[in-house]
Amino acid sequence: MQQSLLINFGEIFGNLYESMGFVQGDWQNYVMLLISFVLMYLAIVKKFEPMLLLPIAFGMFLINIPGAEGVLWGTYPKDESGNVLTGYDSVQNRGLLWYLYFGVDKVIYPPLIFLGIGAMTDFGPLIANPKSMLIGAGAQLGIFVAFILAILLGFSVAAAAAIAIIGGADGPTSVYVAEGNENEETAKEAEASQSTQEMAGDGAVYKVGIVQFVDDASLNQINSALCEQLDAKGEELGVTFD
Repeated sequence: MQQSLLINFGEIFGNLYESMGFVQGDWQNYVMLLISFVLMYLAIVKKFEPMLLLPIAFGMFLINIPGAEGVLWGTYPKDESGNVLTGYDSVQNRGLLWYLYFGVDKVIYPPLIFLGIGAMTDFGPLIANPKSMLIGAGAQLGIFVAFILAILLGFSVAAAAAIAIIGGADGPTSVYVAEGNENEETAKEAEASQSTQEMAGDGAVYKVGIVQFVDDASLNQINSALCEQLDAKGEELGVTFD
């Protein structure tokens, strides 16, 4: 009888342990929970950027609670083949964090956040010492200088903008966005190059009209140069520009 009770208590505590949320989590969840506690300590006790660190730490804490993702964020459905659909819009049973992220995705929160930061700014020191405005102007000047230098070094406009804005915004985010724009531009260039190659060699004749209203020596020279360039491009592509 005593042995039977011990077995029953063992099963009860075993089932209780298996049903606990902590068992459902991975070690990565607990590492992130520990990091969130550290950030909360720095924000609340040490006053290190509390307006930035505290929301980040609280979000890390919520989403890494074992078993809480399906409640706070939502669940991902499966398609007919059994593959999980991980798209943002495909989330079902959407929770609080999904709706919070909706405001970030639709760029609702950033203007409100910076509006609040601007309202909290104390302009007293600036009014008392207007020369300190040069510090802020220097930061803005650095953005434009970095942008121009990046363009001169051969970077694309998107990459140069990311390099320039790193000093005044979120660097990794701007680089990620620029990389996406860069890939999009590369894809467009590849598509244009492919269409050009498909067009090349077909022997087609393309009519090109050059309108010149005034008979001038410099304009005539420009006209001749354009015709030479068209002839050279036509030979390269295997077509004729008439």
